[in-house]
Amino acid sequence: MRKQWGRWGMLALVVAGCHSGSKPGGEVARAQQAQAPGPASAAQPNAVAAAPLRVTNEKLDRYLAYQDATLKGYLASIAEAQKLSATQDGGAPPAARGLALIKAQQEAEEAARERLGLTEEEVTKLQQVVSEVITRRKVASMVNYDAQLKQFESLRAQLPADQRASLTETIASLQQQRDQTVQLTEERRQYGDASIDAVLSREQDLSAAQDRWVHAFAHSTVTAKRPPGTGASLQRE
Repeated sequence: MRKQWGRWGMLALVVAGCHSGSKPGGEVARAQQAQAPGPASAAQPNAVAAAPLRVTNEKLDRYLAYQDATLKGYLASIAEAQKLSATQDGGAPPAARGLALIKAQQEAEEAARERLGLTEEEVTKLQQVVSEVITRRKVASMVNYDAQLKQFESLRAQLPADQRASLTETIASLQQQRDQTVQLTEERRQYGDASIDAVLSREQDLSAAQDRWVHAFAHSTVTAKRPPGTGASLQRE
């Protein structure tokens, strides 16, 4: 539920930002509180880790289709939320219309899951393993562990034998970080080699999908902070 809550919560923030004159304790704020994870949801990551989903290419196809479908709906909802700032037509109050947008987004995600044959639990588990693996891979691409290890080992060789212990510990720790990041040792232990290999086989597609969502959230955050009437539609991105 964490990613779904993030989507709905950001949408609620955009609506609230478009109507900054509303009282903080209004309907949108109550909607955010109602959708926030409760005690049962807070324990969910442990439940996910205890029963990992077997990831396959077929499941990843459906997961990617779900991500694309819900992103389109999210961007459309954000654009509609921006329009609420200029609404003075005597119709439903902006906060009520904002709540309707959030509900519509929830229903659209549910419909997408049903159409693609995914349960909410499957989406949550797929999101967890994909996010962990792709994030690790991005970190690995930014950090040259082998070059760092070579530098430390060269420095250690120049030290007297009785002064090498501390640097030896540093090298061992860095080697462990390298193995965990590059070889995904912890993820393989938790989810199994087959699932990790499946994610890696679709790394490019999954990374691009993750980047699209990050881009959407980043622009949504900027929109929520802008004064009413100054935001540009995300659909033009």
